[in-house]
This record gives sequence, structure tokens and C-alpha cells, in this order.
Amino acid sequence: MLIYVDIDETICESPKDRDYAKATPVKDRIEKINKLFDEGNTIVYWTARGTMTGINWYEVTKKQFQTWGCNRTQGNTTDNADSGITVIEIAAGVL
Repeated sequence: MLIYVDIDETICESPKDRDYAKATPVKDRIEKINKLFDEGNTIVYWTARGTMTGINWYEVTKKQFQTWGCNRTQGNTTDNADSGITVIEIAAGVL
């Protein structure tokens, strides 16, 4: 199954100033998503980080996935300038 998961306010709580480097993980939600991944599902993390500011949050987000325990996945980003959405696809492999 293909499952899309938003990052902010889903697997983490982000500060109101949207400095995503200060986001804090919600471990029980990450554990549930990891379980779905371990069961063979494809997890796609979906985010709009940086679309309003133009800041590239890729490295911050990648490090957060590693430190928060989303590390049994491989991440790829695809920018869609027309929609203003960045997709981080989590597929089989190791980050």
C-alpha cells in the first residue's frame, strides 16, 4: 500500500516561527509509521517546508529522520515548483 504522511504536526511538533530545525518528534506516531513500513507499505513523507520562504530544509529534514528513528528508509526529494510542494519519498533501503 502507498501511504502519504505529512511531516509537521504529524510526526513532529513545529514551532510557530516555523524554524523546522527546532521541531520535536512525536515518537509514538513515528513508531506506528515505521511499523507500517516494516509490514511492506511504501511511506511517502509529504511536506511544504520552505515553500513560503524559499529556504531549503532538505538537510535538516534528512537529519531529523535519522535522529528521530525514521532511519530504516531511503529518502529522495522531488520539487514541484508549480504546486509549491516538496515530496520526500521513503522507499526500501537504508538512509
